[in-house]
Amino acid sequence: MFKNYLKTAMRNLLRYKGYSLINISGLAIGLACCFVIILFVRHELSYDRFHELAPRIYRLLHASKSDPKSRSALSASAYAPHLLQEFPEIEQAVRFFTNAGAANLKSGSEVRTVNGLVFADASLFEVFSFRLRRGNPATALTAPNAMVIASSAAQSWFGNEDPLGKTIFYLRDGQKLALQITGVLEDVPSNSHLQFDYLVSFNMLKILRGDDALSEYTNFNYYTYLLLRKSVAPEQLASRFPDFLRKYRNEYTANNTLLVLQPLDDIHLNTSITWDLGTNSDKKYLYIFSAVAFLILLIANINFINLATARAALRAKEVGVRKVVGAKRRQVVQQMFGESLLSCAVAVIL
Repeated sequence: MFKNYLKTAMRNLLRYKGYSLINISGLAIGLACCFVIILFVRHELSYDRFHELAPRIYRLLHASKSDPKSRSALSASAYAPHLLQEFPEIEQAVRFFTNAGAANLKSGSEVRTVNGLVFADASLFEVFSFRLRRGNPATALTAPNAMVIASSAAQSWFGNEDPLGKTIFYLRDGQKLALQITGVLEDVPSNSHLQFDYLVSFNMLKILRGDDALSEYTNFNYYTYLLLRKSVAPEQLASRFPDFLRKYRNEYTANNTLLVLQPLDDIHLNTSITWDLGTNSDKKYLYIFSAVAFLILLIANINFINLATARAALRAKEVGVRKVVGAKRRQVVQQMFGESLLSCAVAVIL
C-alpha cells in the first residue's frame, strides 16, 4: 500500500511540474531561511557554554556607586591574588592582559605582526576548558618565558614540525624577548568571547612592565575571572567586597566603588559593559531574528497550504474515481497526506 502511495505521489509531482516547482521551492526557501536564522541564534546563545565549569565562572567588574549601571570589565592586577587570599569561597582566579595590541614576533629570519597575543595566568587551564594538544596544562604557563600557541598558528610558523621547545622572539620597544613554546592549543572555538592565538605567561609582565605589574592597584588594564566553589552564592560573596576594598584600598574607594560578579554566559550578550573583550551582541536582536524566522516559516506554510488547497478542486474527479473503485475515505486522506509529506521532504532536503 505504501509503495502505491509513493508511486502515485511521485507521478502527480512529475505530472504537474510547474505546481510542484513553485510549491516545493517556496517551502524550501522558507525552511532554509528559518534554519539559517535558528543556527545563528543557537550559536549566539552557546557563547562560553562549552567550558565545563562555566556555571561557576564569573568576571570581576568595576562600577561607581553614583552610576551603578556603568560597569567596566577592567580591573587591577592585585585583585586576583588578594581575593583568593581573603575569600575561601573563591577556588581559583585567572588574569588576562590584552593591551599589547598587534605584536611583532620573530622565528628564525621571519618577522610577523600578529594579533591575538594575550598574557594569562598559569591557572587558565584549571578554570577554562581550552584544550592542549601538546604540553602539560599544569605547567605550560608557569615559566616567565613560556608560550602556548594555537595549532593553526603553529602550523603557519613551523609546518609539520613539532613546535614544542622551539623559540619565538617577542619584539617590543627595542627588546628581543625569547619565548619558548611549551604547549600547542586547540584553536579557540568561535563561540568564545576570549579569542587568542598566542598565550604568554603572565609572569612575563614583570619584565615588560616592572615588578609591580602583578600586584598593583593603580593600573586598570587587566581582566580578572574568578572560579567560585560549588554552592557559593555570588550575591553573598559580592556583599562582602566593601570590607575587602576598605582593607586593601581605602575608605573612599570602599564607599564609592562597586565590585560586581558577572556570570560568564552573560558576557557575550551584554552590551552595557565598557572596555569589554571581543565583539558583543544584544539579546533584542536574537528576539527579532527569532520572530523573523517564525514569520518566514509561517508565510512559507501558508503559501504551501494555499497552493495545495487551490489544486484540490482540480482533483475532485480523481477522488471520485478512487471512491467508485472501492477506496475508503481514510485511504484517500492518506494518499493526499502522503503527497504533502513527500513535497515537504523534498523541500527539507533542498
